[in-house]
Amino acid sequence: MISPAPDYTSADQLKSRLSTVFTPLSTLTPLSGGFANFTYRGTVSSGEPATVIIKHAEPFAVALAQNIALDTVRVLFESTALSHPPPSVTTASGFTVSTPKVHHYDAESHSLVIADAGAGSSDLKALLLSAPTAADLAAKELGEALGMWLHRLHSWGRSEGAEELRSVLARNTQAATVWTWVTYGQLVETVAMLPGAGLEGSAALFAEIAAATSAVQKTETIVHGDFWCGNVLLGDTGAMVIDWEMARVGEVWGDLAQLCAELYLPFHFSGTEAGLEVMKEFLSAYGRVSEAVARRVVVHFGVHLVVWPVRSGWKTQSDVERCAAVGKEFIERGWRSDWKWVKESVLGRLVDEGWIV
Repeated sequence: MISPAPDYTSADQLKSRLSTVFTPLSTLTPLSGGFANFTYRGTVSSGEPATVIIKHAEPFAVALAQNIALDTVRVLFESTALSHPPPSVTTASGFTVSTPKVHHYDAESHSLVIADAGAGSSDLKALLLSAPTAADLAAKELGEALGMWLHRLHSWGRSEGAEELRSVLARNTQAATVWTWVTYGQLVETVAMLPGAGLEGSAALFAEIAAATSAVQKTETIVHGDFWCGNVLLGDTGAMVIDWEMARVGEVWGDLAQLCAELYLPFHFSGTEAGLEVMKEFLSAYGRVSEAVARRVVVHFGVHLVVWPVRSGWKTQSDVERCAAVGKEFIERGWRSDWKWVKESVLGRLVDEGWIV
């Protein structure tokens, strides 16, 4: 009689598998907030580390309908990225940004075991939603560290030392396709979802921008691919950048714009200004970009404000519509390179004075 295939969506069966091929685990505790995977904190039966984080992939996104296919190879890409880590950064003030260590990758169960940032850690989105002051969040130090780290990632990603990882991540074409679909693929349809946002007159422009944004970007460097506040964990000694399954080769503007947009949203919806302070220091520390890159950062910042709040639980409808109206203006101003306007906006530190006519 043939035994049934193991069901690794069962925490017990996953624990049993990993206890055999990695190390004995006494408990798996589900963690919330994951979009694509089953995620747990595992307690190691004896020895160190005492706890680990486990990500298990199925051929669908957990947070979406199960008929939306996602290849389980995404966990292998993440494992590879974290096994060739970009250099960590420590600022003059002692703030460190790093990536989690890989403990084990199990091909049979499509699972990744990585270092735990600790039960006391919290992601940046949750911290911003708690309405901290800039001082409470150490906004200047955090923004500077994140900007330095992202610049180092993008610079290192072009180097000879990253050649092996680039060759692997160049095959992560599904990540590029998904990322483009969830932003530009949904841009035009969002017009009808937000009747109070005044987007109708921009529908043709949205269609033009969507058509001009291919999933196949220039292979400029290694990008994180999902660089937002929920993927920045803060602990006592610094920050850890997690969730690398969208890592690929591409262009830098997506990473820059996505974090800036997510730093802006708590300000728009809750009046929390700490994220704006993080953003200023982040852009300053990342450093100068070309005019072409800055233009795409501004446009994508606006696209994110239009597309994501209506789909990610921000309240209320009127606030979501106001956010989309803000996003529309960034799209329009960025697309026509209105640098004088952008200079006075929250993205002002992107702008080189020489661009202003």
